[in-house]
Amino acid sequence: MKITTIIIAIGLCWGLSACKDTLLDVTDFEVNTQKSSYKVGETVTFNFEGNPDLIYFYSGENGKRFENKDRIKVSEGKPILNFLSFRQNGSQNNTIGLYVSSDFAGIYDSTNIKKARWVDITNRAIFSTGSDNTASGSIDLSDQVSSSKPLYIAFRYINPKNTTGPQRTWTIKGLTLNNVLPDGSSYLIYASNTAGWVSVNVKNPLNQWVLSSTQVQIVGGATNADENDDWVIARPFEPSEVAPDFSTPLKNMSTYLPNYNYVFTKAGTYNVTFIGATETKYGRRETVRQIPITVTL
Repeated sequence: MKITTIIIAIGLCWGLSACKDTLLDVTDFEVNTQKSSYKVGETVTFNFEGNPDLIYFYSGENGKRFENKDRIKVSEGKPILNFLSFRQNGSQNNTIGLYVSSDFAGIYDSTNIKKARWVDITNRAIFSTGSDNTASGSIDLSDQVSSSKPLYIAFRYINPKNTTGPQRTWTIKGLTLNNVLPDGSSYLIYASNTAGWVSVNVKNPLNQWVLSSTQVQIVGGATNADENDDWVIARPFEPSEVAPDFSTPLKNMSTYLPNYNYVFTKAGTYNVTFIGATETKYGRRETVRQIPITVTL
């Protein structure tokens, strides 16, 4: 009985090892196209050989480059800020301001806001004068960044007491902060829903910035409301920060994919990359296949 058990165990282990090698083998995964040069707008058909459990696709376009999949920092780039604004109610002028700071301590209270040096860059932005979705224009923050310190971006709302009508309401939405590289590629540092906004009241806690995943808004008080001074500050960012490039998942183990069609919209040379992968409880194995594609006008 013991001998039989040992034989079965040995046989089982051999079987698992063989199964491991078979299930994780994706070296037969190949990718080919009919030609290497295409026109803008022409469909490129990538034909697959083999059947890996998973297939991932990097087109080689900005933000979709295999060689940048682990990159999180760059040495050169311009932080460019964009947002939309909407001013409503009231009649007071100069009630909204845009500020940056590289020495704010990251302690979100009125004391530490006052301790920090804030640079007023309001005049770099276009703010709403009553129209919704007023575009700020692209605001270059390059001259405000330091290689050794993160930068904070803030909106400040100041509205004096108004005895003849309500105070202003301001809405800031559609915000994006991108790192634009010398080659023209742009990488999102954060957007409205990832900016990590924190609202800080300095005067009059009855009216403060209200935060959501799509916007920040402050609704001023009614006639005779006390003066407001309120800040909303985004999380700090490093000037060299970029998001890693990402792939497009094309296939999982429950599907079969003989080919994939893609259309390039700009001329250029693209290092198109496919990853064929197999995953089991024993681990993961990948095969990388790359095809240079030239796209002309």
